Amino acid sequence: MQRRVTPRGQGGSDGTQDDTAAAARRRAASSGAFDHPLQVLYSTLPTVIVSGAIVVCLHHFKSVPFFSLASASWIYHTGVVSFLLLIGVFLYMQLAHIDYNQWQEHDSTRQAVQIATASCLHSLVTYFVYWAPHFGWLTPVYVIAWYVFVFTSLSVISSFF
Repeated sequence: MQRRVTPRGQGGSDGTQDDTAAAARRRAASSGAFDHPLQVLYSTLPTVIVSGAIVVCLHHFKSVPFFSLASASWIYHTGVVSFLLLIGVFLYMQLAHIDYNQWQEHDSTRQAVQIATASCLHSLVTYFVYWAPHFGWLTPVYVIAWYVFVFTSLSVISSFF
C-alpha cells in the first residue's frame, strides 16, 4: 500500500495520511465486498456444481458410503474438528466483512488467520491420510474438490448476510 505525504499537521502525527474514506471504499469494492448476493451466486454456481459433481462421482465410483467410514478412525475425527474450526474462522471473517487484504494490520484478524492456517493444514493432512486407502491417487482431487465445494457454498450463503 502506498502512503501519501501531506503537510505536517494534516493527517497522521508523522506527516503521512494513511487512507481516505474514498480509497477504503474503492478497495472494498474491488475486493468484492459490495457485490450483490445474486451476483455472487451467479459467478460461483459453476464452481459449486463442478466441485460437487467431482465429490459425488468419486464417492459413486469408489462406492464409499458417505458416513459409514466416519466412525472408523480417530484421525478422521481430529480432521473434522480442525475443518469445523476452519469453517468457524471463515464465517467469522465473512460475516464481519473483514478485508482480507489487510488481515495483518489487526491483532484479532491476524490470530484468526493463523488459527485458520493451522487448522487447514491439519485437516488436509488428516483427510489425505484417512482417504488415501479408499481413493488412492485421486485423494487430492477428492479432498480439494470437497474444500472448494464447502467454502464456495459458504461464501454464497454468507453473501446474503
